[in-house]
Amino acid sequence: MVEYNSPRQYENFCFLIEGVAMPLTIPDSLLEQAGWTEHDARLEIACRLFQTRRLSLWQTAQWAGLSRVEMEAELLRRGIALYEVTKDQLDAEQAAMDRLGIPG
Repeated sequence: MVEYNSPRQYENFCFLIEGVAMPLTIPDSLLEQAGWTEHDARLEIACRLFQTRRLSLWQTAQWAGLSRVEMEAELLRRGIALYEVTKDQLDAEQAAMDRLGIPG
């Protein structure tokens, strides 16, 4: 059975939720049914946390045990955008283009 309950394994979660740690246990049988290893499970959870903007890119990379570049590649492989442009950002860009006389 895979258990994430040592301080080292979930230390990246601790500071994110104000020092409160939550052990996560995934039965081996569930991992086998999914065809996942422990690493696969951590990576899938990390990707979902990034996709929902609960964790930053660097935080998810650390939790998944990857470098930032490796995490970016995993996210892109899954079709998860690395950056999300907001309407406010687009409006600011359009205003800047208008001030500069650049047609948009």
